Amino acid sequence: MTKYHNYSDLEKRYNCSRKSIWRWWAKEGVLIPPKKARGGKLLGWLEEDLLSFESGEVPLVEGILS
Repeated sequence: MTKYHNYSDLEKRYNCSRKSIWRWWAKEGVLIPPKKARGGKLLGWLEEDLLSFESGEVPLVEGILS
């Protein structure tokens, strides 16, 4: 089963605020945006996406900072 991490998980993992996490994906494009279900409900971030972010392998999101 796929594990999704929510804001609280990321706050603990990176020792930062929800606002910082939001800024990383919505403004700076350095974190892959969270996955959403049909209807727009936030599911969260996949472990593999977080590992890519941590290793610096995530490309900037197209349209942000480019």
